[in-house]
Amino acid sequence: MTGGQKLRKSERLRGKICIEALFKKGRSFSNDSLRIIYIEHRLQGPDRSKIGVSVSKRFFKRAIDRNRIKRLLRVSYRLNKTLLEQRMDKSYQLMFIYTSKTLACFDDINEVMKKILHRLCEKEA
Repeated sequence: MTGGQKLRKSERLRGKICIEALFKKGRSFSNDSLRIIYIEHRLQGPDRSKIGVSVSKRFFKRAIDRNRIKRLLRVSYRLNKTLLEQRMDKSYQLMFIYTSKTLACFDDINEVMKKILHRLCEKEA
């Protein structure tokens, strides 16, 4: 695994204040089974963007299913974050919310992640 494909601890969106600000001030859009909420922030360095993932307990009662989807979302972002970094010179706080009621495989989640990152780049370019 190369250094650019890691999802470091510094890239994770943490803290109640940051997450609340993201939900209050952030813009959002949906694509298939994934919704993104994003806001620009002023962070420089190699880990400019911070991400969080969420899966509804209403649709997935079992924690094992929620954790699997969250893991797949993080892996998919990790593999595709270069799309965002190459096209954008800004830094963002991102929250990915899985909105489908069915458990998806990695290929489906990866395709949706690529689409949503491309759309984010087009909106903010």
